Amino acid sequence: MNPIHIHSQATTTSNVTLEPVRLFVIILIVFVLSACGSSLKNLVREGTAKVDTTSSSDVHFKRAYVYESDTGLLITGELRKRSHRRGPIPGHLHIEITAPDGTILATTRTNYHRGSTKSRTSRFSAEIPIDVPRNFAVQIVHHQSKSCTTDKRPDVAGVVYHD
Repeated sequence: MNPIHIHSQATTTSNVTLEPVRLFVIILIVFVLSACGSSLKNLVREGTAKVDTTSSSDVHFKRAYVYESDTGLLITGELRKRSHRRGPIPGHLHIEITAPDGTILATTRTNYHRGSTKSRTSRFSAEIPIDVPRNFAVQIVHHQSKSCTTDKRPDVAGVVYHD
């Protein structure tokens, strides 16, 4: 017995009209991603910023980046648990921005999140609206507790600017 194949004219027509739509969506995505990528300057790669990370006994930094955006600085990166056990990484990050002479320009605190519950890696990001001089430094420190004694004020979710 031979199988019967039925081809509908409507199905063929709809497939033909979807191809230009898919192509347009792909071109649009590529355009948007290239535009977003060009608006951020990697300040570490350009040599105008230095990043120092301080890991804890539970966590080490895989990478950290500092970008200049239209609104100031964008600091992003990844943490990884030292143990092979899955689960959340306790604690938070302190970020401090200093001028070349050592003057503290701004400090902030940020949390991080895992992409999935099975991951040992967490990502972080912090936006700091600030104009910085050339050759500034960013210090990122992992603290194992949710709060710590280095917090300067009760509401540490925002940025503290130093004069």
